[in-house]
Amino acid sequence: NWPKEQVEAINDTFWEFGGYGADKHYMIAHSRNYLGLMYREDFLREAGIDPASLRTWDDMVVAATKLTKRNDKGEVTRWGLGLQFSADKADPSPVLNFIYAKEGRLFADNCKAQWANEAGARALARLASYVTDAKITPPAAVNYSVEDLYDQMAAGRVAIMSAASVRMPQMQGAINARDIKFMRFPSDEPGKPLRASATGWAVGAWAKSRNLEAAGKWLEFMSNPDADKVWVEVGQQVPIYGSSVKAMAGFFAEPKNEFLAVASEGFKTAWLSPKNCAIGGIREDVNVATQQVVLGRKTPMEALKEAETKFNQRHGY
Repeated sequence: NWPKEQVEAINDTFWEFGGYGADKHYMIAHSRNYLGLMYREDFLREAGIDPASLRTWDDMVVAATKLTKRNDKGEVTRWGLGLQFSADKADPSPVLNFIYAKEGRLFADNCKAQWANEAGARALARLASYVTDAKITPPAAVNYSVEDLYDQMAAGRVAIMSAASVRMPQMQGAINARDIKFMRFPSDEPGKPLRASATGWAVGAWAKSRNLEAAGKWLEFMSNPDADKVWVEVGQQVPIYGSSVKAMAGFFAEPKNEFLAVASEGFKTAWLSPKNCAIGGIREDVNVATQQVVLGRKTPMEALKEAETKFNQRHGY
């Protein structure tokens, strides 16, 4: 019985994900996580780069080239763009974002992976070239877990990296909060960010509970607009209501909190894994495909076809 304005304020991709039909809704996602780019604003400022100028993916690559630094011996002391291609503790690959942007889906109706296409091959070749040609991403990326990459960022050895919004508080503890910022992935269209991967957690009520009514009231209480402000301010969680961003404008204007508003905006168009498909291993499979291309063992299309086959066989699709 929520009023229309409350539903409109919470209506994003996660709200749609929890809906079945016109009047049945079963899920609200809390503890939201959005994948984008973490960057050192102090490094960009030092190089004369305005973050607002990174309007396309190519703009970001140009900036990363400028941000890559070498010593007198030609050794890289700071990489412009941090990526990780290891299957160990992997985040979703940007390759998936480019496939989704072009194809509008990553899986067929029967849940089979659909990655070996022109968009996927082009994206995979692009990422591999940052190591092999542009030399803005370290060759060690084939071995980096996501934890290794965050360590490199904390040590000042990476200027921009693919990252999760939930890791921002941790990085702010290692780097001055005014110097570490978060932005959405740019696309090939100026000023139009890529639709990126998003995840989250939810709290549930058991349908057979003897206290279902009380449980339902508690869930509604923890998901109302006033509670959302507490989740944001105390828990540093991405708001579930777009109205919270407006109501807490002063809070989000603080440098250490800006990333929450950026992630909130991203959730309006984020892509989510299909709820009717098992997708375990997608991160690892795509990263292994990227390794194969970086190391020159396979073409992008060959690597993605192999990744598709491995994924589909694992899940029996």
